[in-house]
Amino acid sequence: MKTRLERFSVPSEDIAHNGLRCVVLSTDRSHAAGESRVFESLVMSDHVVLVRPGHTDFDDQHRIKGSLGVPLNDRGTQQVSRIVEQLRHVPLELIYSDPSEPSRSTAAAIGAALGVRVKETDGLRNLRQGLWEGLPEEDVRRKFAKVYKQWQESPGTVCPPEGEMVGDVMERARKAIHKPLKKKRSFAVVVSEPMATLVRCVVEGEDHPTFKSQCCCDESRLVEYVVVGGAKNGNGNGAESKPAGNGHADPTPNGSGNGRH
Repeated sequence: MKTRLERFSVPSEDIAHNGLRCVVLSTDRSHAAGESRVFESLVMSDHVVLVRPGHTDFDDQHRIKGSLGVPLNDRGTQQVSRIVEQLRHVPLELIYSDPSEPSRSTAAAIGAALGVRVKETDGLRNLRQGLWEGLPEEDVRRKFAKVYKQWQESPGTVCPPEGEMVGDVMERARKAIHKPLKKKRSFAVVVSEPMATLVRCVVEGEDHPTFKSQCCCDESRLVEYVVVGGAKNGNGNGAESKPAGNGHADPTPNGSGNGRH
């Protein structure tokens, strides 16, 4: 009898530290068909699945999307298919989404493939960045060097011209996901950057976000498991958000009623 654990989104060595339990039944070579039976139970009550949508032409061109609705491109559509496979055995009850593109299409594809209801909410619309929207990020960084640097390092103190204050956006995001967090539901949130960073801060209980790039070009962070209250629990006990990576297992969920076959 050989015990084998396929690579899942969260590295197995991190599972115990982050409240994710994995129960594996070994491959039983006595079975005539040699079938492999692997069972995983993913305890999601202390985590939120944060999904950044597939790429758009703006991402590939490093342009600032902000509140502009930009459709998925071919690369983004392929990424969404991979996201679906990463989430196929995560027992999600509901998917919350920004009602504009590309989040809307990404959430709809995930929901349709996994049989999970999608709820679009204005509270999760991306941060409006006014006159910066549509411009290459590097142009904004060069033309508004001091202001943009301050906006990245301390975004709550700067408002993009004709845009929104970060504090206001975090408050509406907090209201949008308050109920599922309070009820400890297993849910995902599909939003673009920089809204994804703000949602992560809301879930973790972090009041002072910082921004890196607004273009989600790192595929390893398209799916991220965010620890509820992780900022408050970040005391060396391993309570921190984990990127999902590119691998996934092929387990059968346990009989909790939330899994899908």
